[in-house]
Amino acid sequence: MASGLLKKITSQQKDFVLYLLADPKYSPIAAARKAGYKNPAPSASKLIKQPVIAKYLKKIRKEREKHTVVTQARIIEELACIGFRDPIDLVGADGLINLEDLTKIPERFRRCIEGIDVTDRFDEDRNLISRTVKFKLSSKLVALDLLAKHHGYYAEQKVQVAATHKFDWNSLHGEDIAKDTIETKIVELENGNNVG
Repeated sequence: MASGLLKKITSQQKDFVLYLLADPKYSPIAAARKAGYKNPAPSASKLIKQPVIAKYLKKIRKEREKHTVVTQARIIEELACIGFRDPIDLVGADGLINLEDLTKIPERFRRCIEGIDVTDRFDEDRNLISRTVKFKLSSKLVALDLLAKHHGYYAEQKVQVAATHKFDWNSLHGEDIAKDTIETKIVELENGNNVG
């Protein structure tokens, strides 16, 4: 059911929205150009501010979300699988990792695997000598960091430091340092002379 506002959207405006959503850089100017606007930069500036565009963008995003089932809760769940995985889940009851049937690895652990690298070694008759399997797992630290940020555990901390103590540099060095230049002090230090 289209609302009154969405009934007023033109096909060119719809194209603009679809091109905008398809653009990895999310560039309104590129979307306006692809949608056929003659002056893409000023057109994009006007289009992006129109309520009908905002409403259509929201509608298309909701439709896509239904189809892809990517929700905030799903993302949080995936990060939790990565952040709270237990390596013991990878090992079967016999204490071994079953590489013949990866479906035996619990799903919550399989979801943490970014890649699998298999290296086989053969003898001269092409008989398998050994197989090395390396799992590339998603970073627990990154997942935990993203979860912590999402839940607001990193409160912005502002520290103000005020120094009110004044030093009497002359009394620290036992002489009037205003008479000596910094260069003189450096030369004396380099020559091994005891300064002040």
